[in-house]
Amino acid sequence: MDLDMLSKIWNIALESNLFNFVVLVGILVFCIIKFDLKSVITSGQEKISKEIEDVKSNKENSEKELHKAKQSMKTLNLEVERILSDAKENSKIISEKILDDAKKQTENIKRNADKVISAEEKQIISSLIKEVSKASINKSRENISNMLDNNIEMHEKYINESIDRLDGLKI
Repeated sequence: MDLDMLSKIWNIALESNLFNFVVLVGILVFCIIKFDLKSVITSGQEKISKEIEDVKSNKENSEKELHKAKQSMKTLNLEVERILSDAKENSKIISEKILDDAKKQTENIKRNADKVISAEEKQIISSLIKEVSKASINKSRENISNMLDNNIEMHEKYINESIDRLDGLKI
């Protein structure tokens, strides 16, 4: 064989897909052995499997929490309704108490006002009685004085009566 032929076979082999595939497989086998790719791939698979298990576990936990939250929402609605009902009842009781207290205060104010009015009436009546009495006394003095001035006999009569009374007093 000559070199030229050998060169042609070599070129045909290099250009052949089968040859290229065999060389590629050889390089891959060499790399796998050299870099221990099997353990790297196994480790990656284990990591992925663990992550998948973690995701499944998290999903189950999330579903449980969701179920608890739904149950809590049911009881929360009942609790809110109970609180609102209690608040309405308490507000009714408080409003009744406020109205009752307001009525009592109004009655007390009215009683106190009646007492003040009554005291003022008594004071005014007393003041009026004093004024009327003074006016009556002054008028009586004036009348007596006029009578005594007009009738001298009465004047002497009253003087004599006064002297008699003085004589009757013991000193």
